[in-house]
Amino acid sequence: MGTPILVLRNKLYEHRSNPSTKMKDIDRWLFNINMLSFQITAEHPGSIALPVYEKATKDWSDNTALRLNEKSTQEALEVFEKYCPPALDKGIAALEKLVPSDERVLDEHRQVLEEARSANSFYRSIAGLYGQGMAAYRELLPLWIVKESSPLFAMDLWEDEEKVLDLGDALYQEFLSAGYHREVCERFNELVYSCYNSYAAKFFGATDEQLAQAAQLKAAPLDELYRIKHSQGYRGLPAWLEPKEQLIWNLVACALYGPENARPQYFSHTEVAVSTDALNALSADPRLRQGSGTAVLTRIHEGGSTDIVATVNLGREGDAPLEDCLVMVLGREYQGVPDAADLGDVPEHVSNHAAEEDHRHHYATLLDADSARHLGVYIIDGQLLLIDLGSKNGSFIRRGKGTGERYLVMPGRSSGLVEAFKARGYSFEVATRVVAMRGDQLFLGASQFELL
Repeated sequence: MGTPILVLRNKLYEHRSNPSTKMKDIDRWLFNINMLSFQITAEHPGSIALPVYEKATKDWSDNTALRLNEKSTQEALEVFEKYCPPALDKGIAALEKLVPSDERVLDEHRQVLEEARSANSFYRSIAGLYGQGMAAYRELLPLWIVKESSPLFAMDLWEDEEKVLDLGDALYQEFLSAGYHREVCERFNELVYSCYNSYAAKFFGATDEQLAQAAQLKAAPLDELYRIKHSQGYRGLPAWLEPKEQLIWNLVACALYGPENARPQYFSHTEVAVSTDALNALSADPRLRQGSGTAVLTRIHEGGSTDIVATVNLGREGDAPLEDCLVMVLGREYQGVPDAADLGDVPEHVSNHAAEEDHRHHYATLLDADSARHLGVYIIDGQLLLIDLGSKNGSFIRRGKGTGERYLVMPGRSSGLVEAFKARGYSFEVATRVVAMRGDQLFLGASQFELL
């Protein structure tokens, strides 16, 4: 049985620089298994107790096999999502039982325990906000890369053009064989190439000051890096981080979730790839664009009545990173999550309405019928961008009326939404991000909205 993630694993093994690296090692790197063991190794590489720590904190023993060659993509995805974010409770319990006999490691042991508990608390917060899987991985990936939290992120192949392009080409062929649309596959391959070029230029061109900053950030706790990213964007992190994150995402995440999730570009409602800088060129009359005043989001109730959920000023500039352009999250109320102060403050440029209910960013519209953090609404260059945030059931948009009616489907983590549209014979296109137009009707679970 061949799957994209198996193809990627085999290629990573083929291109390993350390001959002692085994297939099972790469399996664990890809699926975020044994992350506490990796964390201790990365933060205390010279510890004389390292072998003891590693053995005690492994999720899987050296004899446990993933058997990736026997798993379908869905089965592999279930393993991936189980460990993203990882749960460190078992490893922490093992550390607590350790009683160092060597006085030289007593202080270190206390520090290791403190770091493990802090990381576990952070992962629990991330799981509460983003769930298990793709949305959480998107949040954790840049932090893990900065800290080199797993050997995967420290592999020297990321700086080797020939090896990276070989990975991309192998996945491209596998995606084609799996039946993905050729244009989607070609765009995926182009983005792997462009992300590598951007990363290589910034990595090999890094100044001594930038290298020193990267070394300093590597020692920072995960929650501190999270606060930096969500308060300063990538500007507060190493210059090479964003393209490296996108490169690894395009290979690892796309191998599990499909090539349509490639970054940083996206497919618009016409499935034409456009960059953030080119969004203004898409300003046909019906579009929500800078200078057109405000966009009004209304909710349509079951009986047909409507109310205004929010208004968005379309005059704000959109030259910030995508993460800083989020103005609204549609989802339901969270339960048992930490205080907002634990994960960063709400940016000043965004309304603070119901901020206590959405600790990720700005504010949430609370929908009883929807999964938490269902759909993100972004403003870029005065236009609204809709992105499904890895929801369990997916989202779709109905555009146009009468004979011109069609649907834009954002599957999220749903495997059945696209099949449901196929079964009904509707005219639809699959997208990961959609540039909104006035009159679009948004469907999130049992909830319905309209943009005016």
